[in-house]
Amino acid sequence: MDATTLGKSYYILDKVLRAGAYLNIELNSLKDDGDKNTVVKLVYGTLENYYECVYVLKSLVVRMPKPKFRALLFQAIYALRHMGAAPYAVVDSSVELAARIGGSDIKGFVNAVLKKVAAGKPEKMPSEDSDEGLEIAANAPLWLVKRIEKEGYDAVNVLKPRAEKRKHIRLTSKCSDGEFDEKGANAERSETGGYYVDVTPAISALIAEGKAVYQSPSSMAAVEAFGDLSGKRFLDLCAAPGGKAVFAAERGAEVTACDIHPHRTELIGAYAKRVGVNIKTLTNDGTVYREEFDSAFDCVLTDVPCSGLGVISSRPDIALNRKSEDIEALTKIQSALISVAARYVKPGGLLVYSTCTLTACENGDRIEKFLKGNGEFCIEGYGIVAEGIRTILPDDRMDGFFIARMRRKA
Repeated sequence: MDATTLGKSYYILDKVLRAGAYLNIELNSLKDDGDKNTVVKLVYGTLENYYECVYVLKSLVVRMPKPKFRALLFQAIYALRHMGAAPYAVVDSSVELAARIGGSDIKGFVNAVLKKVAAGKPEKMPSEDSDEGLEIAANAPLWLVKRIEKEGYDAVNVLKPRAEKRKHIRLTSKCSDGEFDEKGANAERSETGGYYVDVTPAISALIAEGKAVYQSPSSMAAVEAFGDLSGKRFLDLCAAPGGKAVFAAERGAEVTACDIHPHRTELIGAYAKRVGVNIKTLTNDGTVYREEFDSAFDCVLTDVPCSGLGVISSRPDIALNRKSEDIEALTKIQSALISVAARYVKPGGLLVYSTCTLTACENGDRIEKFLKGNGEFCIEGYGIVAEGIRTILPDDRMDGFFIARMRRKA
């Protein structure tokens, strides 16, 4: 493990930890120079064991180092404790990288700390009964652990990293079953008709050609909740990056996909073009009523911005960057979005509200409040959402999701 590889992972981690950058976006921009797998493993591993790394560092220093050096030390701690890397390589390369970042004055400090870690320090970790031990076990801040428990869930099970490391894909209309059978070695079918796969060069080629796309089963379920979409006018009010809108188009819908940010709207269009479907994209603020959309759509999907607590097992950066006050602010946006979206549904049409989180205030409470103020809508079960409302708890294969299917009375 050399300083070049550590440097690549460091700059991603530093952006995530200090600037609040999105992990998936940073990783998507990572070039494959032969060490990409190691860099990705190092980044994910560090974030999935972040609170352990914090505890180890705190236990070995009198004063925490400046923020710009923390990602460097955290990734080295993870590599030494969990990757089986040669200690001398990790220590020497980290010292070299530290000199590049902060000059020669920091080299001695980094060397001393990492040699202690390599020697097995600290010898004991805190018990899970303690606050620090609970943060380490759940890999989340204490406020979030307590919040998840208050919602009635086991925080460690909800927040822990996913054991299933294969990716979930679905085939697009550009890929035949025969072609996939040839390239999708060891693929396993999922509940929603996609596949769990090892990302081999053959699979990567299918993705690049638009013959397959990465999409979670829970995300697919939000679209499948509508049932038959053939010939239906379909509005995705918060569509970026476009996975659900494109899936709806492939199921036969006439899709209008919106996002408030122009650059994200462009992403939707690029996604559709790569897959080979036609959809209309529009930069639009979903909280502001648009008269020409009034009662114009058979199906409206409102996949609202949310706290994302259901996907932390695969997006560990969410737990680090989310704040308690964010949730209340999000509920106001969610209420505004669903209220506007309801006006766009034709009489007899369908409205689906979805999130990738687990809090009642963003999920069931939002729907209860909406239905009380909108008597022309009622919960209606169908297929994958048999009871009309479904909460999918995160596990080794599924992201945590909430889906509510509502019919507007004719």
